[in-house]
Amino acid sequence: MLTDAELTRYARQAILPELGEEGQEKLLASRALILGAGGLGSPVIALLAAAGIGQLTICDGDKIELSNLNRQFIHPDSALGENKAEQAAAFANRLNPAIRTIAVPQMMTRASIAGLLAGQDMVLDCTDQMASRQLIAQAARAAGIPHIFGGAVRMIGQLSVFMAGVPGHAEAACLGCLFPQQPGPDLAPNCAEVGILGPVVSVIGSLMAAEAVKLAAGLGGSMAGRLLLYDGAAVRFDEITYSRQSDCPLCGDSGQP
Repeated sequence: MLTDAELTRYARQAILPELGEEGQEKLLASRALILGAGGLGSPVIALLAAAGIGQLTICDGDKIELSNLNRQFIHPDSALGENKAEQAAAFANRLNPAIRTIAVPQMMTRASIAGLLAGQDMVLDCTDQMASRQLIAQAARAAGIPHIFGGAVRMIGQLSVFMAGVPGHAEAACLGCLFPQQPGPDLAPNCAEVGILGPVVSVIGSLMAAEAVKLAAGLGGSMAGRLLLYDGAAVRFDEITYSRQSDCPLCGDSGQP
């Protein structure tokens, strides 16, 4: 049962008929792993903390640089040189002291990913390297938890949710079903090389947070099996559908753990 303080803090979302007090209780009991506390991680961390996700584990080994600040708004100028995960956890605690935050001030690795996922209800992939994303996809499938994916560069972004390995989703696709080959630098450029508009990252990060809240509360209607494409220049959303592929390099016959 929600306390009086919780009823007041979360009143504007708890009165939603889709959520209600029961849904808010589920949010407070949920645990989310956020991999990356940069451009995508900033809106994800801020919105999940404000929504009352009960435990946020934030993993990032990078230090805050001046060039980050056009889009990574949870990091102030005074925190330059500090670790992103630690600063992000401190920000989330200031925003909502009622939740628990765990900072992991190091990069995710093949050796650490299983431990990071242990006990989590979902993972939000806020990284920016395809090799990292593939590792997250395999580990999330093995752990049986949803993998929320977002990406942004220049003025475009994309979003999806992968339910591969999650109980009750036997035929769900994973990231490898959608992206069977690792794209080269011409198809997946780095924002340091081609640029990024801060609000575009926030649009995608906000949508990732919305997917996380829906999953935590059991609201349904996720982006599983659909890739949302956002064009910030044209202010347009497009969508493509995809399905599980038997020859997927990650979850197909050749990708079995």
